[in-house]
Amino acid sequence: MSKCHFCKDGYAMPGATTVSRQRGAMVFIVKQVPVDVCDTCGEWYMAHETALQLDEMQTNAQKSGVEVLVRKYLPVKATATAPSKTNAAIAASGQFAAIRR
Repeated sequence: MSKCHFCKDGYAMPGATTVSRQRGAMVFIVKQVPVDVCDTCGEWYMAHETALQLDEMQTNAQKSGVEVLVRKYLPVKATATAPSKTNAAIAASGQFAAIRR
């Protein structure tokens, strides 16, 4: 449990949220994404690994021609293989390390 970086009063507690993104004409919605939620202001923080998984799911769906995707979050088990180029590029940029609602 950590202090909220936004309101400075509350504490981030384990929870879940719905994440929606739009990339071009594609709409991507994932329910029950694990996040830490401030018990005072409601701001939420997502783990970097979770953000990478969401980005990979969105990229794969877009490549397959999906225009609208609504699904439940299913965590991907870690493997000993090297990360994909997409993950490596995102990790290098630090994109989505912390996301506000």
